[in-house]
Amino acid sequence: MDRTIFSESSTFPELLDTFHASMKLEKKNAAENMLREIQKQRKSIHDSNLLIKSDLMEIRFFLFAGEQKRAETMFVEFEKSQKELNDENAFYYHCFKGQLFYEKGHLQQAIIAYEKAAEYMEELSNIAEKPDFYYKLANAYYHAYITALSVINATLAIQEAREQKQGYVLAKSKLLQGLNYLEWKDYEGAEALLQEALSYRQQDTGSEFNLVHMINHNLGLVYLRQGLPEAATNYFKRAIEDPDSGHYMKSLYYLAEALFYAGRNKEALRYFDIGFSISKQENNELYKWIFAMLHKEFVDKSSFEGVWQQGIEYFITINDNFNVKYYSERFAEYFFREGEHEKASYYYRLAIK
Repeated sequence: MDRTIFSESSTFPELLDTFHASMKLEKKNAAENMLREIQKQRKSIHDSNLLIKSDLMEIRFFLFAGEQKRAETMFVEFEKSQKELNDENAFYYHCFKGQLFYEKGHLQQAIIAYEKAAEYMEELSNIAEKPDFYYKLANAYYHAYITALSVINATLAIQEAREQKQGYVLAKSKLLQGLNYLEWKDYEGAEALLQEALSYRQQDTGSEFNLVHMINHNLGLVYLRQGLPEAATNYFKRAIEDPDSGHYMKSLYYLAEALFYAGRNKEALRYFDIGFSISKQENNELYKWIFAMLHKEFVDKSSFEGVWQQGIEYFITINDNFNVKYYSERFAEYFFREGEHEKASYYYRLAIK
């Protein structure tokens, strides 16, 4: 059989779909191996739609691998070529463009791109794309604080993932929906969803990203937000079991904070020291401020107001909306308790911008 015909009709398209599936499952090593095979096989491919899809999947890989600048450069080159896109490739183009905007923190542009991709959704022959797409759209809405639309799309992601038996996306979508419920202060609903997500068995997919640590982190938040720091510490301690986890520093911070709230200051200071030392070693300005503000809140309170004011101003300069909101709300509550209503009003307004 002619190899080129066989590749174009079966082998190469399947390889591209498997390549994308490995990225959705966050299996980096497998994806790297497949990328090499794709680059080798594409030399014998003549179908323009397949070649375009291959280009887009390669861009998706570099986004997945954290090489944002490389992916952005490839997008610019791809757009300059002005290639004609069929419906499938138009979906991938807008979806991956949305992902690039999301990674850069441009949430409104990300949502616009994802919604554009949704216009091509019904034309997809591969319905396996739907759960992850709805998850990404819901995640963008969540970080943009448009909770209602995040809930709608997370619901769709859960339904699609359950129907297609995509356990990993199902767990991620339940995790996200739990965070939406947490935003709504529905603590019982949030805990139930996160516990369901926690029942997911990591070994089923071989994902290299430890979702369990992230779920434990967020279960800790559910209890911390309810004023139950002792229960929260149990989950944050599980969340920091993997120092390579993307949530490690954040979990360290919340663990120290929960321990301070629980009155276990000696233990809290031990975790504070670990986190603050790492932030200085890595010259991580964000976490240097976060841990400094924690210290001023619970230990050295003499310059609490000044450090928190400067910290919030720093978060504003780096467009860190989450931390602006998180610390401004707490700072406003502090000033309200102190009877300084003008300052409280300023930070409440800052929190809801």
